[in-house]
Amino acid sequence: MSTEERNSGSGRFWLVIIIALVAFAGLFVLGWLPRHRKDTTRDEENQQQLTAKPVVTVQPTKPAPDTTSVTLPADLRSQHETELFARVNGFVQNWKADIGQRVRRGQVLATITTPELDQQIAQAQANLALARTSFGRLQSVSLPGAISKQELDAGKAQYIAQQAVVKQLQAQRSFRQVIAPFNG
Repeated sequence: MSTEERNSGSGRFWLVIIIALVAFAGLFVLGWLPRHRKDTTRDEENQQQLTAKPVVTVQPTKPAPDTTSVTLPADLRSQHETELFARVNGFVQNWKADIGQRVRRGQVLATITTPELDQQIAQAQANLALARTSFGRLQSVSLPGAISKQELDAGKAQYIAQQAVVKQLQAQRSFRQVIAPFNG
């Protein structure tokens, strides 16, 4: 191989490298230029927005109404709650107050009829009348020593016991009214 051939081979090598570098630089510039223009345009637009005066829409003011109505979902519960029961057996005769209605302490809420209690009172009054009559007979025995003092005391005790039973049943009759324990 001669020096000319060697020089021409190495010249071609350098020529190919130079052409490749120029082509690479050309492609780089072709890719970089559009991006650079886009960045420059965006920077200019941002700068214009920063320096531009803001656009403000103005609307005349109106006075607000004095009161406004707001409807909100809610659940209303009482502070004090109690279950009421009748203290005697019977049937509801009438209601004086309904559920949710305001009541005052001591107000009658319901009245109850008490047929069983009325029968017991009638029976106790009959027993009282019998005890009174029996005790009266024992007291009226005119012969001293005809009855023992024990029989007389037993008759008196029976009479007093029947009076107590009648008073107790009449006191239960007052429980026929269901009364409100507090205001609400």
